[in-house]
Amino acid sequence: MNQEFEKNGYIIARDFLDNTTLALAQTYFDMKYRFINYSNENRAAAEKSETKDPAFGVRGDIATSLTFYSDTLIESMHLNYGQKASNAVGMNLSPTYTFTRIYEKTNTLIPHVDRPSCEVSLSCPILISDDRPSTIYVSNYKFNVNESNSIINSYNEIEKRGDYSEINLYPGDALFYRGCERYHWRKPLESDYLIQFFMHFVETEGKNKEWYYDKRPYSGFPELRVS
Repeated sequence: MNQEFEKNGYIIARDFLDNTTLALAQTYFDMKYRFINYSNENRAAAEKSETKDPAFGVRGDIATSLTFYSDTLIESMHLNYGQKASNAVGMNLSPTYTFTRIYEKTNTLIPHVDRPSCEVSLSCPILISDDRPSTIYVSNYKFNVNESNSIINSYNEIEKRGDYSEINLYPGDALFYRGCERYHWRKPLESDYLIQFFMHFVETEGKNKEWYYDKRPYSGFPELRVS
């Protein structure tokens, strides 16, 4: 295992995506973002609908951003970048699922830890509306999800400890982190928008191996798990 990853619970891999793949992802998500914004009326109707249209994204309970589970492009990248991810952290990893977020100005992500299928996670920005970095905060201490709440509802609760790292990423950079052990969060976005994807993994022969493909038949399927 990568010793820095073992000690700190995260590592940064600059320029993790090759230029061709990054350019492809940027073009794809630029078109996707334009589509979901093509009409404020249609977007508002989609967000209010009881049956959510995944093409417009949904909003979760820990973030105010638009989210996309198992986007086809990112799921394909997940499979093709699996070995490079394993090499980066020095572990044999198996894919679980991917998640994409479109943060817009003032959107936040409250401090939380993740479920078992996110044993090792990769976070990578694709598009940012300006020259500001994508800033993520990660706690420097481990957290046992079985002993306490997985979500902290106030930044003050965690920031008053002062025991965390501020990590700045640019398009193509990747942050690998132990999402089940380390609190991570975002402050209100100052840029107009940020598009970021996540690839989640488990150790191939580890304690969470049952979450392979997030308990779906295969990569690319919609979310089928039962908590």
